[in-house]
Amino acid sequence: MNANEVIANRALELMGRAKGEYPHLHPNEHVNLGQSPNDVCPTALRLATWTAIGRLLTALSDLRQAFRGPRAVMRDQPWRDGHRHRPDRASRLRRPCPRPS
Repeated sequence: MNANEVIANRALELMGRAKGEYPHLHPNEHVNLGQSPNDVCPTALRLATWTAIGRLLTALSDLRQAFRGPRAVMRDQPWRDGHRHRPDRASRLRRPCPRPS
């Protein structure tokens, strides 16, 4: 049983009819409107994309604001690279290794 038959049977129940009374509501003619799966799948993907794009744009706007916040706070402070561990590590690497006696 495919999804169109499930939807048609549920709609028939809501109409007060028995499951499988397809002359009143046919899965292919009324539910699917005679469209092939090649027509339905791209349409469903477009509709899903259309409904989700609003949330994506909102999230991107929030992300942009989050990135702008620290830049405005740090604008007047001097630049620091944040890699203070490198000179220590480099100096340790430059020390001569103890030689066995």
